[in-house]
Amino acid sequence: MIWGRITNYFTVKELEKMANWPKEMDYNKALAIIGRVYAECLDKSGNVALCHFVNVSDKAKTEEGRIVGLLHDVVEDSFIDLKDLSLLGFSKEIIESIAIISRDKKKYPTYESYIYSVVNSDNFLAIEIKFYDICDNISPRRILDLPEEKQKKALKKYAWALPIVYKSLKECETLKRRKTL
Repeated sequence: MIWGRITNYFTVKELEKMANWPKEMDYNKALAIIGRVYAECLDKSGNVALCHFVNVSDKAKTEEGRIVGLLHDVVEDSFIDLKDLSLLGFSKEIIESIAIISRDKKKYPTYESYIYSVVNSDNFLAIEIKFYDICDNISPRRILDLPEEKQKKALKKYAWALPIVYKSLKECETLKRRKTL
């Protein structure tokens, strides 16, 4: 296998071993990835960054959602790309969801255009995780530690996006329910 820049975090031997883990270990694989990428990182509030990913992941309703929740920012924030995640054996569904959530600032220069790209994707996992991501980003635990000016900026940004993503999430849930009837 030809690995990308994920080798900044793992040795080739470690990656080959992880790629051979059974599907049941995908959540653990995702934990290992974020553990390496965000090990010493703090978020804008000065909190341990890993907590955000675990909080988002824990809210998801499915195992795939929990994995996407853990990995939702890894492509944006690190040297890891979608090809690396594919080589590690993550499912097409997980990789597509992460691709949708990963904001390409050249393609979507504004937060508004990015949010509309997520909700218009009709990808339930991406929309679900974006909703939980926004919820965690404005949680008192995270936002109250920011300086007042940054609090206002974050609340304005996320207060705009939250109802749009929520509405899309509810529409997707309704469609999923209808398909199972």
